[in-house]
Amino acid sequence: MSFLKELLSNHFNNYIRILKSVFTPVVCYGCNTNKISGQNNYLCTSCLMQLPFTDHFERNYINSVHEKFYGRFNIEFGAALIYFSPKSIVGSLIHHYKYRNKKYLGTYFAEMICEKIDTCDFLPQFDLITSIPIHKKKFESRGFNQSTIIAEYISEHINCPVNCSLLIKIFETTSQTRKNRKQRLMNIMDSIAIDEKNIETIKGKHILLVDDTLTTGATIESCGRVLLKNGAKSISIMCISQAV
Repeated sequence: MSFLKELLSNHFNNYIRILKSVFTPVVCYGCNTNKISGQNNYLCTSCLMQLPFTDHFERNYINSVHEKFYGRFNIEFGAALIYFSPKSIVGSLIHHYKYRNKKYLGTYFAEMICEKIDTCDFLPQFDLITSIPIHKKKFESRGFNQSTIIAEYISEHINCPVNCSLLIKIFETTSQTRKNRKQRLMNIMDSIAIDEKNIETIKGKHILLVDDTLTTGATIESCGRVLLKNGAKSISIMCISQAV
């Protein structure tokens, strides 16, 4: 009976989405101009064709993610899905995701990442996946952690354990948006900690750290250092986008 109820509910919701798309067509999240159709389409064909995908999942070399952390701490694997600049299609998508409550875009990004993962023949074996933490005040205002959605989707796709409560943002830092690398590192320093009950969980583990956007790398560096200091064997990094 509950299955039938759920089935009818899903059909009803689908009809509602179809009707909404007819009477209030969705505008492309990239150009904010062209109208799009389809339940899970968020970009028009033109914007989709312009997405600046990286080759990080296709070529096994020292890519721009590795270079970002050279001399700071070693990473075993590093990859971003697409390149990012603020006034771009990717910038618009990220903005909709993080600041306009478009939580479902997390699944959209995660699906694209997993498509790349499926074609990557040099992906290492991860022992555990976690995400960059956000402060509880930001979580309460936003309603979700944008990196956690990606991490949990990847975890299910590659059948790897996930624990997005490993790291804690112990105090709220000021916005990183307009800061350079040194300012970002000073801003984030000492604000990341590990939940003590999880220390045994990470010892000797290769941990995949998931973030939304890699800019200077200050936040990821702080998280990586905390994990390594507390016994993690190695760190890999995966992001939706990398700033150019």
